[in-house]
Amino acid sequence: ASYGFNRCLSGDVKIQNSETGEIFTIKQLYQDRNLVKKTFSFNEKHKIFENKILDIINNGVKPVFEVITRNGRKLKATENHPFLTSNGWQILKNIRIGERIATPRSLPEPQIPIDIENCKLALLGYLLAEGNFCHPYGFYFYSSSKEEIKDYITNLEKFDNTIASIDNSKSAIAVYSKRKNKKISSEAVEWINNLGLRNKKATDKFFPQVVFQLSNKNLSILIGKMFQGDGCINLQKKGPEIFYATSSMQIASGLQHLLLRFGIISTIHFKKFKYRKTIKKGYTVSVSRFDNIYKFLKNFSLYFIGKKRTDSQTILRTHPIINKTLKEWSARGSKDTIPCNLVFPLISNAIAANVTISRRELATQNNFAERLLYEDERKIGFLRETVDFLSEKLQSQALKEISESDIYWDGITSVKPAGEEITYDLSMEKEHNFIANDIFVHNSHAAAYATIAYQTAYLKTHFPVEFMASLLTSEKADVERIAFLINETKKMGIEVLPPDINESLANFTVVPNQKKIRFGLTAIKNVGTGIVEAITQERKTNGPFKSIADFINRLASKDLNKKSFESLIKTGVFDRLAERNQLLSNMERLLEWSRDMQKTKSNGQKGLFDGGNSNFNHDINLLAAAPASNYDKLTWEKELLGLFVTSNPLEDYRKIFERKASPISTLKNHYSGQRVRIGGIISSVKKIITKKGRPMLFMSIEDLTDKTEVIVFPGIIERNPVVFQENKIVFVVGKVDHRDNMPKIICDEIEEITEQ
Repeated sequence: ASYGFNRCLSGDVKIQNSETGEIFTIKQLYQDRNLVKKTFSFNEKHKIFENKILDIINNGVKPVFEVITRNGRKLKATENHPFLTSNGWQILKNIRIGERIATPRSLPEPQIPIDIENCKLALLGYLLAEGNFCHPYGFYFYSSSKEEIKDYITNLEKFDNTIASIDNSKSAIAVYSKRKNKKISSEAVEWINNLGLRNKKATDKFFPQVVFQLSNKNLSILIGKMFQGDGCINLQKKGPEIFYATSSMQIASGLQHLLLRFGIISTIHFKKFKYRKTIKKGYTVSVSRFDNIYKFLKNFSLYFIGKKRTDSQTILRTHPIINKTLKEWSARGSKDTIPCNLVFPLISNAIAANVTISRRELATQNNFAERLLYEDERKIGFLRETVDFLSEKLQSQALKEISESDIYWDGITSVKPAGEEITYDLSMEKEHNFIANDIFVHNSHAAAYATIAYQTAYLKTHFPVEFMASLLTSEKADVERIAFLINETKKMGIEVLPPDINESLANFTVVPNQKKIRFGLTAIKNVGTGIVEAITQERKTNGPFKSIADFINRLASKDLNKKSFESLIKTGVFDRLAERNQLLSNMERLLEWSRDMQKTKSNGQKGLFDGGNSNFNHDINLLAAAPASNYDKLTWEKELLGLFVTSNPLEDYRKIFERKASPISTLKNHYSGQRVRIGGIISSVKKIITKKGRPMLFMSIEDLTDKTEVIVFPGIIERNPVVFQENKIVFVVGKVDHRDNMPKIICDEIEEITEQ
């Protein structure tokens, strides 16, 4: 729901799934809330942690501004969206150009990374750098380096049914993939095509989603081969120059993000260069400062060959700070500093705590410059290494924490209007911030919720039924959100009644003088406002429907089509008039009669069933059909309403759960690694494919007390693949995992429950 607060982000802002590493736009999250359940925030000590997303909010169309930082990060936000500065959270319009904002200096590895064969990583790395994906029969790689060509061919020919075909006719050597057996495809070509890179031009290259899911070990191979292709190392007296060049902004920003996985800060520069008598646009991703250079070479140079490998070893051997000839705080001119206004108060507090010694004596005894202990308006910031050094000498835990924080202070270089866009925001469970486009931003709806907290608390306490009916109506377009809110409503002791042809209105409504809410018709999937308005208006004018015949006779609406009629039947809207399966079996006949009735009424004629005939069922002899099973009814309700309304299928299993399984609500009391047995219904299944092409599942299982995530590895799936389906009621045996403070189950065994 939108509360009218104008602090939000554009829909293309990217959010990372902290569990898998995947990247999605905030608009995608709003459309499918299962994509990302948790992302990264920072805590009171400025350390990154995993935080649960409570809600994604659409705030409507707003004017947005593009923010660009010194390191080339970009983000579009409304002018009063808050960013963290050294003076605390400030809205964008109050932040000066040059002022620094908080960004992450590193990002954690995915909790559940995937591993892929080295040859696939090397091939993809080379092709993202110097590959052409627009060849009619696949792709080719080009290079003037014989060493690179040899390395590329070695990896290419590890793929099934794939050999290299070399073209030496031009200045650069081109290597094509050729099939050994013409009757079947090349595994290498299939690999690239499945990643969605086929026919992508150099300017349109991107990192496939699987790259963000890689382990750091795998990722280092891919980045190493990319850099081998399009990277550059210049050895200069003033210090080494290391950068990666690309024509694709997606590759540049993606690489900058991926380098954070290794704690490497990089800068994106926009470049123009000559190419075939034209001026082309391009980007470089530059790595500077000794610590970033060291991490870069340590992680990636192992996969370099030739001169790049030799130059890397030279830097590691001769760089005066890396080889420890100079102290770490000798890195003058570094942009990686902590703002002075954060450091000086902590220094003063530390000195005040040590009243037995003067500042001069303190500096002399510990061999550092006395000026470090005094405020200086000309000074922009302290090197992180200097703050760490002072924390030890002054025995200050506060200085130690700020020196070890996960924040990199990046300066704003530009803020420009970027038009109007649909905007969004997240609501987070704990600390009210999150990472968007690798920039820390405020969970601005925390302020919104705080502002309306009193009003909502009052309404929820004194008018709970009315409050929840209104809340359900506001979210009626989101089936999953409705399911969540109805569960909350039930916990409050409020019953939610199923939709009914003679009781339901368009929205969720309060049943007079009862602690009950009636389901709204527009909350049913595939049922539009046109048919709902026709139903409610006809009922208001001429009273309740007496039979299905009466309904067909009176509702001459073009909006009563097969899709909407089927959804109304399956969700039990007509249960008081006829049995669901009988209506489904006769649906085509009923729709045909409805169309005839519309034609008759439009011609001004008296219909066959006019005159108050309410015995339509008997007159036309609807074909008999076996009643729908309870299982079918509940399956339809789950599909079209988002949850079970008429009953809960688990109620029939309550006794067996109590005898043979631990309630899911008690998992938080079990220690990590403890083997448990739970029972419940599989409410959702998400599948990913491992490097060997085998499926792995992330399932949500719920019982009568709570729900939890169950992780299922390929070997377990292969034992009994048919059981891993939504709405199956199962026992799961596995080990508890508390890694993110939310208990999960690593599945060892699964069994479908057949007894009740």
